[in-house]
Amino acid sequence: MKNDLLNKLNDGYELVEILFTSFSRATMKAVTDKLIDTGFKQDDVKKRCRTLHSFAARNLELKKDNFVGAEHYEEFCKARGIPYKKFKVKTLEEIEKFGPVGEEYHDTEGNIIFKWFQLLKKACIYDKKVKEAILEMRYLTQEEMKRLSRHYSPRYLLQLYVEWEQIKHDNGLWEYDDMLQYTVENTIPLFGELGETRCLYIDEAQDLSPLQFELIKLWSKNCREVILAYDPNQGIFYFNAANPWLVSNLDGELIILPQSHRVPRQPWEYATRIAEQLGERDMGNVKPRDVEGIVLFTSWEEPINLFTPSSKTFLLFRTHWQIEEFVDYCFKNGVYILGMGRFTTIFNSKRLRHIYNLVRKLYTGEPLNNHEIKTFINAIPASHLRRGVKTEIRKMKSEQELDSGIKTLAGFFNQDDTHSKFYSLFKRADEPDKIKGIVVDPKTKLSEQAKRIIESVTPKSLPVFTNIRAGTYFASKGLEAENVFCFDFNPRRDANLRGEMSLAFVGTTRTTQNLYIVSRKDSYGGFIHDLVS
Repeated sequence: MKNDLLNKLNDGYELVEILFTSFSRATMKAVTDKLIDTGFKQDDVKKRCRTLHSFAARNLELKKDNFVGAEHYEEFCKARGIPYKKFKVKTLEEIEKFGPVGEEYHDTEGNIIFKWFQLLKKACIYDKKVKEAILEMRYLTQEEMKRLSRHYSPRYLLQLYVEWEQIKHDNGLWEYDDMLQYTVENTIPLFGELGETRCLYIDEAQDLSPLQFELIKLWSKNCREVILAYDPNQGIFYFNAANPWLVSNLDGELIILPQSHRVPRQPWEYATRIAEQLGERDMGNVKPRDVEGIVLFTSWEEPINLFTPSSKTFLLFRTHWQIEEFVDYCFKNGVYILGMGRFTTIFNSKRLRHIYNLVRKLYTGEPLNNHEIKTFINAIPASHLRRGVKTEIRKMKSEQELDSGIKTLAGFFNQDDTHSKFYSLFKRADEPDKIKGIVVDPKTKLSEQAKRIIESVTPKSLPVFTNIRAGTYFASKGLEAENVFCFDFNPRRDANLRGEMSLAFVGTTRTTQNLYIVSRKDSYGGFIHDLVS
């Protein structure tokens, strides 16, 4: 799609005539980066490459204050005596950054109700159909149905829906799918600069909900060309009412790409087994990348023994609590890694990485770099430093300023002896243990967890594995790495099994070299293991 888009621009299309939307952050970033590298301005590119929700907000000229927040949900439920657990509502910017991954799930009645109302808009599109679905209690899981039916009749739930919609209308408030529904129901075309679109690109089209699909059809009526890329095996947003087969209802030329340019032969064989259980037959006509690759089955504790300091590596999990459990295990063993997507570890902070690396290098003898020195100096109380050091270092911005400025402050010009240069900035610190003593000073600007980690540094401590990222299967969508560890899981009883199989397919097709299938903790195998065995 990226190459096709660039060809369009080379053939005479203007950027203002193209819209590009995707559920994949990686694809969106690859396209925007390439356009910027080609010479287009970043602001112009961002106007043309956005999520559907973001395009809708721009088209309706909505601002941040127009959107429902957690306090609005809380106030509505409190007034009606409905149990509700407050959660952080995503901003449009977060949707743009992280994609349409579901909100944190809470099974409190109020949370179920609000989530259900928006799901019905995605699935049923029109307000009349939404109301019918409420009376029929459709699109609820068995557990949700059981939970709501204890205290709320269908007619009362419909009354709540009508009241909630009226409150939003009276106060000029919108939920994110309200924008799409309003646009479709009122057949609102693209206006202004957006209305000049000649070519519409939709990546990851298997994740379109019926509502998004109708929006695409509406906005593409005046386009000369609509190009969709999709893989039904990767339809993982069933909780958003996504339907991987909607695209097949469109007229047009179907092109099946003949080869994967990512996945090696052995991982491809295992991914094919999952695809067959999803009912996919076309994969037999698609060749893997011309590299052998490997597939290994490992125990839960084994991955940290397989980590390398250079190869890009993904650790993929079904839920955030599974990530937290394994990351905690890594940290207890002195293996520090980063998070991806919505999950972050304390070492996602470059500031902490600089400080950790500096202290570790003081033990190992490795040279310090100027940014590590500046970060450390800025974090500690000035009372530990020679007079004026902190004030002067704060003024230094560029690499050249840092290099010459720190040399001058240190009072000597031996470029190679970075450790002596660093120690000379302090009043009484001349060894690593004394530097660690400064780190644990109550006035040092670090969290208690960070201080404990720095205090535990020894000559044998490992560098931070910035090449290793832990996240959910959702967060890996559209990304790739040399090594991929798929941590196995068991789906919830009410899970959409097709969606769970698609998650397994997404995980096994992220690798460019090696695939590891990791058994669940304290057990052998799991859902993925059963699928590929």
